[in-house]
Amino acid sequence: MLSEFAPLKIGDENEKIVLIAVGMDASAKPKKDFFNSSDSPTLAYFFSASVSNYFFFTSGELTSPEKGKNLVVYIDKITSFLQSPAQRRVVFMQLNPSEESWNEICTSHSILAALQDQFKPKIELLHLNLPAPTFFKPDKQENRLPKTLKMLHSLSTHLNMEAWVVYCSWIKEEMKILFTSFKVEAAEDYRLEAKLYDFVHEIDSDFLQNLLIKIKEYLYARENTRTSAEQFSIEKQLVIGRLELVQQVQTLLERINSCLYNMDVIHASTRQEFKHLGWNLRLLKAILSVQLDEASTELQTGLQFFALVELFHQLNGVLCCSTFEQGSFIFCLRVATGQILTFFALSDLIEVFSQWDQLILQINLEITHQKNSELLTKPAQIVKKFRELIYQNLINISFPLKKIASEPLLKENEIANPLYYNFLPNRGALLMNDVDWKVDQIVIYDALGEAQGYTHKSLAWLKKII
Repeated sequence: MLSEFAPLKIGDENEKIVLIAVGMDASAKPKKDFFNSSDSPTLAYFFSASVSNYFFFTSGELTSPEKGKNLVVYIDKITSFLQSPAQRRVVFMQLNPSEESWNEICTSHSILAALQDQFKPKIELLHLNLPAPTFFKPDKQENRLPKTLKMLHSLSTHLNMEAWVVYCSWIKEEMKILFTSFKVEAAEDYRLEAKLYDFVHEIDSDFLQNLLIKIKEYLYARENTRTSAEQFSIEKQLVIGRLELVQQVQTLLERINSCLYNMDVIHASTRQEFKHLGWNLRLLKAILSVQLDEASTELQTGLQFFALVELFHQLNGVLCCSTFEQGSFIFCLRVATGQILTFFALSDLIEVFSQWDQLILQINLEITHQKNSELLTKPAQIVKKFRELIYQNLINISFPLKKIASEPLLKENEIANPLYYNFLPNRGALLMNDVDWKVDQIVIYDALGEAQGYTHKSLAWLKKII
């Protein structure tokens, strides 16, 4: 369990690189200006938290090929002792909003695509853009048209399709192993086997594989264009290719739904040989359903979505690095996802995170009115513990880093983002006058269980640690 902030600097004192691992060793302290790294030729800071031999990484932006190589080297250095497969899976999760940072997102995507060929088969690199909500946001109404919001929403989701196809390919290998275990006399199992074969067929199809190759070729060509006319032509082909990829991922989601239906028919969740695959399919269904929601105009990623993705990562040995400067809360949430796996069954966690919005009001009422925690329902216990773990991580990880990071000025027209209300506990320890810890109320709820905001004391404290 991660119990304290403990940075480790790796490398020569004369190097400009500052490699910091959180929760591993307390032998060194980070440099005061490590956040001011945008102009640095190398990745100037990198953090790692470990829970039960699983690592959570967070770093600065990948704005150059050198920084991309640094990322791979750092992850390799920290995880070198793990007895993992020869081909390790690494996902770089970028939290920037596409409407503000599209050029930077495209740069990171191209860097990782190029590095993918360089480091294979030792490491498999992927890129995701999941715009994270900021803890404080401008106090203004959204005035853009729904059509505009849908277009902006599609920028990130279409770019992510390349990664989701690879996610699906990872569980394809698990399916192929299962094919050897189907028994001739189990007639109902063969219906499931047929549906699993359909899924594998879609992944291995020449059309899908050639489409992925074409998209990668367009990415390389875009980096070498010399005129705006050439760039426009290539961007057009890239957009068309990604739209076709969206259709392919929608087909994969249909195949996943068919597999899950047939698994339910034969009560596969009670059979050991199908449990791991069932968890993977349910996670992918939840993830892809959100990403393929064409009606959505939401430009920010729901925080429970990060938990679902993190569960998939841990289930399949995927190492993930998220950007830090706008994502310290996300990093603490990701670590909490690993911690809560030590308290509750994975199937229960998938259920709660997949139905978070539908459950949360009921759970808020239960938590705030039920004084005896042992009498809480299983979903309420999960939410309560998850919130407590996130909050503890904010104190242990985010707070020490906030003290040495450059202090961003809070603008007068900025308010606390309501998206975070349901991811913090109703009560917790607050540091009063930088001396005494006192347990006090953090989040205020109305009679229906709707979170209304933070208390004056808790808001002042949260500004210090996030």
